[in-house]
Amino acid sequence: MIDLANCRYYYRTLPCLVPSCKAEPTCAAHFPRHRGMGGAKATWAYNETVPLCRLHHDALDARNGAIGETWKEHLRIQRIVECLAPPFWQRIRAQAEAEAEAMHRLAEADEAACER
Repeated sequence: MIDLANCRYYYRTLPCLVPSCKAEPTCAAHFPRHRGMGGAKATWAYNETVPLCRLHHDALDARNGAIGETWKEHLRIQRIVECLAPPFWQRIRAQAEAEAEAMHRLAEADEAACER
């Protein structure tokens, strides 16, 4: 079952979010919605992380001190993630809600069976 508050382990089972890559294994890369706001600590919540392979994760994190081609690659990956993250997060939330509903139905069925 997906833990929406801590998706870093679940995201390891998914392919890289970058469409031309789809490499595995991946790791959860911080990409918070409030990036740049300051003061707020990043979490492992589903809507603050995305699955990226090590190459793209490093490119996304390269913003500090990056120059030339490294900076261009950082901007390219950042634009891709900014575009694809919101629909990805919606799919993850919908999947988690469907799993929770299925577990609830199973629990109700078990409870009904015990009452007989």
